[in-house]
Amino acid sequence: MKRPQPRHRLRAARRQAGFSMLEVMVALLLVAMALLGQARLLAGSVRLAKGADNRMQAVLLSAELGERMENNRDAARSGAYVQAAGSTPATMQVDCNSFPCTATELASFDLAVWEARAAAVLPGATWELDQDATDTSRYTIILTWQERVTQADRITYATSGTTETLSLTTIKELAQ
Repeated sequence: MKRPQPRHRLRAARRQAGFSMLEVMVALLLVAMALLGQARLLAGSVRLAKGADNRMQAVLLSAELGERMENNRDAARSGAYVQAAGSTPATMQVDCNSFPCTATELASFDLAVWEARAAAVLPGATWELDQDATDTSRYTIILTWQERVTQADRITYATSGTTETLSLTTIKELAQ
């Protein structure tokens, strides 16, 4: 015959079962907080990786335009690649990939292709191409674009979601 357990043991067992449930709830809360922290870190790293990609694209675009100018030196020295800030994007007169072009047509083609690419890869991209007044073989390439600033980056900004303007300035010296 089985002996009945004393009452105080039953109460202790019930209290222990409730305490285990509380431990499980606290553990779940801690795991949830850790997962949210990991998600925030991942989102921040994705945003920073996008910013790094934008900077890399700006450097590549600047180098690409410099190479295009180098391959069309005569037109570059004559000022065919000059673009004021905020000016109307260049229009392609002739598709120089399919038809023969003059140096000036090639410069228009180069600018149209380059500007379309810059607008596609850099958010809010603007550019300025200046030729040195005293040295026609020297160009200044200024690329400007926008990056979003989040709440974590906010120090002096009024609200989250504000954009920050970044700029890359490159000096291109054409070979003689």
